[in-house]
Amino acid sequence: MKADKQLIINKKITLGYNINQFFSETKYKIIFVPKFPTKNYYFKGKKKSKLMVGKNSFFDVFFNNEHKRKYLDMEGSYNKGTSCEIFMEFTNQEHNFFTYRWLVQTMVNAGIVIPFFTKVDLNERLHFEIVGVGQGKICSIDFLNMDYIPTFLFYEENKYHDFITNEPNSDSANDFLEILSSNYINIESYDDVCKIFNQYSFSNHIDIDDMAVSFFELNKDFFYIRPRGDWKYICWNYDRPKKYYDLVKKSLPLNIFIGTNDKNKFNNFCSNIINNLGNMKEIDLIDQIKFTMVSYSNIYDIPINNDGLCIYLNSDITWNKNIFELLYFGNTNIAISMYDEKLILFNCDHSFWKEGGNIDTIIEKDVGIIPNYYTYI
Repeated sequence: MKADKQLIINKKITLGYNINQFFSETKYKIIFVPKFPTKNYYFKGKKKSKLMVGKNSFFDVFFNNEHKRKYLDMEGSYNKGTSCEIFMEFTNQEHNFFTYRWLVQTMVNAGIVIPFFTKVDLNERLHFEIVGVGQGKICSIDFLNMDYIPTFLFYEENKYHDFITNEPNSDSANDFLEILSSNYINIESYDDVCKIFNQYSFSNHIDIDDMAVSFFELNKDFFYIRPRGDWKYICWNYDRPKKYYDLVKKSLPLNIFIGTNDKNKFNNFCSNIINNLGNMKEIDLIDQIKFTMVSYSNIYDIPINNDGLCIYLNSDITWNKNIFELLYFGNTNIAISMYDEKLILFNCDHSFWKEGGNIDTIIEKDVGIIPNYYTYI
């Protein structure tokens, strides 16, 4: 994007409101915080983090026949391709495993491509609430253990001074002072917003010319920036839900290969995985996994000799997660997802493996990323 290009400024946008007029009238001070600590993030007063259990979550999608009946049993009509009826069925659903999977994989591969927008409430206690961004992003950043995210922060300066004066030693005051003592940038015009997008490379992922600015609430106190278009359509086309659903169901019970030549070490690691499965009503998850010991030198024989999705784990890893979380990082279009060779999610059905591919010749588009926190030793 050219630095001298005039971007959206002086255009009439959402609600016929001019964005620079917003900056001149708003009661809020607005700053950009490149590393906002997510420990302070709340959504409607409660932090959201569960992507594995609950309505429309992983286990609901793959083990609940009612959910499958709702919008995955489309064998006849699905084969017609991008049928409008099927897509509308998908968009009418709430956040679910497939929308979360798209968000998680997008964040892992590209990072946060649009900063968060956050309001600071200083009436009774420090309270951070996201503006114009829903539960999905909060769940995803928590699932990915992201400690810091970029955000535009809105707060009223007079209330801030009163709050710090009245609550000088409170945890809330200290948290806010910590944020304001970090590196931040004052935002006073839309030009400043555009400079932020360029400086922090957000514009590498989002064309600022093709972004929409929305104002919130009747008094238009807040704004946020979003890409134009239907994000659910992007999610739908990213990796069709039915294709991935079929791949996962084909892969159950899930083949888990443990890299070790020590039988005791193998048994202990298997027990550790089982102990971290959690308790699921009406589902015996132990029946959904199958363990195999494998030599370190035979890792890349796994996708040649198996079908569906398979997981390889080095037995030196300290495993403390639900093994099924890794299926959030799978994709029918990707041959292998990994951080390093201590943990690998193979898509054995991918053409790369079916055609006898050598790992040394794999290309970037066939490789996905799994966060490194799964591989701590």
